[in-house]
Amino acid sequence: AIRDQRREACHRYLVATNSFYQAVDQVYRKALRDEEFDAREHTREAITTLQDAYVYLTISTGAAVRELARAYNRALYALDESARDADNDSWASLEPETHRARDHLRAAMRAELGIAD
Repeated sequence: AIRDQRREACHRYLVATNSFYQAVDQVYRKALRDEEFDAREHTREAITTLQDAYVYLTISTGAAVRELARAYNRALYALDESARDADNDSWASLEPETHRARDHLRAAMRAELGIAD
């Protein structure tokens, strides 16, 4: 039961981060094209879902997963800021960092859930 709750929390969080990443990627592409749009409105639903999933994750998992999720959130939020600014240099350095943060988090989640590679 606890393991199932942890698995659900991890799954929900990773799905939410995917949606947020996709929304941020679209903001970046629109900003590069100099389109007129409301970036905050464009990501509002995805950020709300991400924040809700993060809260659930933090009450359902151990310290290692929580700390790596916090680091992943910081990486995603930094990428969001870079996207809004259409900053190519920043995006080029931050975007791979989000993937590294996600990989580290997934490894910790798998370890906590007892899933061997």
